[in-house]
Amino acid sequence: MPDASAPSTPSNAVPVRDEDAFDVEALAAWLREHTTDEPGLDATPQVRQFKGGASNLTYLLRYPTRDLILRRPPGGTKAKGAHDMRRESDIQASLGHVYDQVPTIVAYCGDESVIGSEFYVMERLVGTILRRDIPASLGLSQ
Repeated sequence: MPDASAPSTPSNAVPVRDEDAFDVEALAAWLREHTTDEPGLDATPQVRQFKGGASNLTYLLRYPTRDLILRRPPGGTKAKGAHDMRRESDIQASLGHVYDQVPTIVAYCGDESVIGSEFYVMERLVGTILRRDIPASLGLSQ
């Protein structure tokens, strides 16, 4: 169970759908092996899935002392070049040098044998996720 200082679980993070499940132990072991300078990854995380979104799957990895986010493509046949996790994580990492509200990439894995697809893990930032309808409270126009 996360400590009191950890952010609350988002209301749109639900149990993982059966068709989107993966081997959490294999993920946890891979992260421990490939992120030796990242604190708090010695446990196996609780995993929830974010509902909604347009394409790639997004999961909350809840560790006892921190939360992370995992992104991966959906199962099934994909168009060539679609759902490119390496490209997505590289662009995000590049944006992090310019914008301070971009989550830091923790790790990228191109080895599909780990959880059944390539994926990347990033820090969790709490805030507003912009979707089709921009919240009026942000004072932005569409």
